[in-house]
Amino acid sequence: MTTTRILTSLLFFGLATVAQAATSLIELKYSGFSFSVPDNMVAIGSNGGRDNFLVLRYGPEKGKRYLAFTDMTNESSVMYQCDPATFYSHVFGVIKNSDCNRVQLASFRDIFLSENNYEVWQSGDTTGVFVRASGMNYVFLLGDKGRVAKVDSDFLPKEQLRRVVGL
Repeated sequence: MTTTRILTSLLFFGLATVAQAATSLIELKYSGFSFSVPDNMVAIGSNGGRDNFLVLRYGPEKGKRYLAFTDMTNESSVMYQCDPATFYSHVFGVIKNSDCNRVQLASFRDIFLSENNYEVWQSGDTTGVFVRASGMNYVFLLGDKGRVAKVDSDFLPKEQLRRVVGL
């Protein structure tokens, strides 16, 4: 009887471990960038047009356990006074000088850089800036031809997000 329980427990935990390890990655092309995302999402949502974003949900509860992608290349909702690629490059120190709106630059720095954990990642023509702010993880991507995207998640840690964005 005890042997049966032990074997059943080992089988159960062994299968649970295999199930966790079996999660694979799928390639996602979005806004000119390539991503490797976990394949076990339970819902996908998208909104095109001016509010171009894509959300992958990895749990049953709405608004929790998500991985979101936002194309910010043509964003006009903020008074940048420059193109979005220049603005975000200046916010994160990739470039030092620009004609961008100084008030908006300071505001974004206060939100994303003051007392927050951030790192700059580089690979080829793409710069990624990882930021941990308000319990969320963000990666701002600056690509060739002025492309800008934001990737954010409420559950993926830094190293997994780094794998997602491929930097």
